[in-house]
Amino acid sequence: MEEHHEHHEHSVEKQQPPLGIPLPILLVIVAILCLVIGFFASSLMRPASTGGTVATPTPSVDALALQSKVATYLTDMLASQGASGVVVQGTSTSVESGMYAVNVSIIQNGQVVQKAVTYVSLDQKSLFIGQILDFTKPYPKPTPVPTVEIPKVAKPEAQMYVMSFCPYGKVAEEGIGPVARILGGNMTIEPHFIVSVYNDSSCFNNSICSLHGIDEAKEDGRQVCILKYQPEKWWNYVDYVNANCTLSDIGTCWQTAANATGVNSTKIEACLANEATGLLIAEAALSDSKGVTSSPTILINGAAYSGGRAAEDFKNAFCSAFTKQPAACNMTLSQAEAAASGSCGS
Repeated sequence: MEEHHEHHEHSVEKQQPPLGIPLPILLVIVAILCLVIGFFASSLMRPASTGGTVATPTPSVDALALQSKVATYLTDMLASQGASGVVVQGTSTSVESGMYAVNVSIIQNGQVVQKAVTYVSLDQKSLFIGQILDFTKPYPKPTPVPTVEIPKVAKPEAQMYVMSFCPYGKVAEEGIGPVARILGGNMTIEPHFIVSVYNDSSCFNNSICSLHGIDEAKEDGRQVCILKYQPEKWWNYVDYVNANCTLSDIGTCWQTAANATGVNSTKIEACLANEATGLLIAEAALSDSKGVTSSPTILINGAAYSGGRAAEDFKNAFCSAFTKQPAACNMTLSQAEAAASGSCGS
């Protein structure tokens, strides 16, 4: 899962602030966020030289075997965190500051999307990626998620819980949006936000905390305000933000998104200043009452959905919740490219 904050990306482990790059690469980077942080941490853990030039000896180890061992371990670790289809490949090995330095490339769809260096103790028992891992045992395989049967009712209800800048949440929004447009008149589809409430000066209005920081919390606030005052504009606005805005520029980009989609930015700014805190406190209470900690979490008639995240996947799941399916269920939505199945939070 996104990675090791606790709130089911997983749990909003009650805020820890860190994105804008093409989505496939962004998904991989988020899936390995813990890994990347570890690379920097490991460089700080290396002993400093005491002056002069220190020669780098040739490794007294089977370099190819060590590279393969590291690559297999990290590939399994990423798969367990939702980054299926991502492969780690070892590229070179050297000795650096009393450890083996193993350079790796992270590959998705045949393309290198990230390069980094990991460190292995000389006895090959510990791999350093921000924490010391027991390198003598294989990384645990992911536990399959049990399938939950969706109850059938005359008018189904679906709830989508996200964080506005969780890349996995964005994938869910991109999949559910087309379904909401064809089925919205026959069922209720409600977006909701995963935030935490703390007395903390680093949070929005000193109280609303989000996993990716204060700018995400503010955008959650804008979006909940749009849901209150212009719900018919919400999906178009979110589609624009997801395609054009990043966490670093959302403070200004949201205005462009509002203008492009007919959202009354003046009204939303007033709501953000005066109402958003209360609205988001209610969102936090709702997600807590449902036991929701991961972005995205999809509930259909109260049952947790764990299937694919392409539009057709969501359409089939939502249509399965009707006692009598509407005609729109016979429509075929274009298949999105394979979407990552990870999440933000714990």
